[in-house]
Order: sequence, then structure tokens, then C-alpha cells
Amino acid sequence: SIFAHMIKNFEVDDELLAQARKQRAGVTLAINQKISNRGFTIEEIERLNMNDFHDFGAVVNPNENMLVFASTRKTGGAQQTGTQYGGLLPDLLQYRNRNGRWSGSQGRNNFNQLNSQWAEGAGSFTDDGKAFYFTSCRSNEGSDCLIMVSYFEDGKWTEPEALNEYINVPQVENKHPNITGRGDTQF
Repeated sequence: SIFAHMIKNFEVDDELLAQARKQRAGVTLAINQKISNRGFTIEEIERLNMNDFHDFGAVVNPNENMLVFASTRKTGGAQQTGTQYGGLLPDLLQYRNRNGRWSGSQGRNNFNQLNSQWAEGAGSFTDDGKAFYFTSCRSNEGSDCLIMVSYFEDGKWTEPEALNEYINVPQVENKHPNITGRGDTQF
């Protein structure tokens, strides 16, 4: 790798040398993981991935069998443009798979109301699919991020609420929540 070449052939300061060794170890790990058979395959869902946009944080809602992810594609709602993603800020999208075809279903259960004009991102569901915890950033720069929750009640998602200060520590970017299946522990 380029890191091994750098380590052997260049005089660099100790900090860069340590970083090159760390990067070389990471590359080696990735190569070894790629060639090892770990009992599963990873396949791209071509109809959902669009090269011109940032799509990330995909999770399945176990209650409704919906795939939810964040994307910078135009969602039809109010979306700010920001420097962080080089275009539109991400919103949450909801897709359903019927007979091998993926189709958007934003308004079906009021899911689109979880999106603000700012950036929404990665989230997780409880095992029963009745609570969704996600990131909402209320500025153009990706700061002011809070962990929000919405509940599935009477066939619709409730207005999102910010979690308390134990989770949303003031003056800190609070992002990427992962709730346990029973909903009793937040990571």
C-alpha cells in the first residue's frame, strides 16, 4: 500500500509515521475482511441508490417493513441548501418493497412530517416499530443537532420531540442514536 511505501522510503516526523502505520493497519484489515467468507453478502439496492445524492443511515422499520434512510435528494418538502453536503440538506425517506419493487411512501403514515427545513439523519426503531429515534440538525452547518423521537400512534407518526438534556447535552452535537429493541437504552 501507499502507507507501507511511505513508511519504508520517506523521512517523516513521528506523528505522520504513527498515522501511516495506523492507516496501513486499517487497509490490511479491510483487505482481509473483504476476502474472508463471513456468511453474508452485501448487495446494492440499485433502484434506491442514486449517484448524485448522499444516501445514508438505512434502517428497517420492523412493524411496517419499511426501509428508512436519509438522503439529500429533493423530497418535495421545505429543504435548506447547505455547505455540508454541497446541496440540499438531508431528509428522511421511507420506502416499501412490494414484489421486488421499491416505492416511496412518505405521506402514507405521516412520516414526512418528521422532516424539518434543516437536516435529518440516521435513526433507529424499537423492535415493535412504534418509536423512531433520529437526528435533527437545526442549522446550515450541521451544528445544533438533537436526538428526536416520534411515536407511531393511531396509524400515524407523532410530531417529533427532542429528548431531554441527559441525551441532548447542551453545546454538543448529538447525533446517530441507536435505541435497544425494548426501548430502554439509548446509544
